[in-house]
Amino acid sequence: MGAVVTVISYLGTPVDSPLHPLWGAEGYWLILVGLASIVATFTAGCTWRTWTRILLGLSLPVLVAGTVTLQYYPHGSLVALALESVALIVAAPREARTWSAEPAPDPGHP
Repeated sequence: MGAVVTVISYLGTPVDSPLHPLWGAEGYWLILVGLASIVATFTAGCTWRTWTRILLGLSLPVLVAGTVTLQYYPHGSLVALALESVALIVAAPREARTWSAEPAPDPGHP
């Protein structure tokens, strides 16, 4: 959904575009992603390590830090969000990374 909002935002860049009021709309979408990460933090459950839940909950500051660091909106925000996503995917519990609908095998049994 964010990609669609970004495309519409870019189409609205010219001042004479009928979509110009939507220029910059991806900012609202990124804020929504940051707020949703806070909810996800509290619903992640105890299978996630504490530091990964903290990182997940800090998505909004990560987005801001990316913008400030790279000085280019929204690309800096998206680069920071991508790096955070990679860290969270790597740190995800094994069960959360399984693509199969079948439960993961019990590591205690061969």
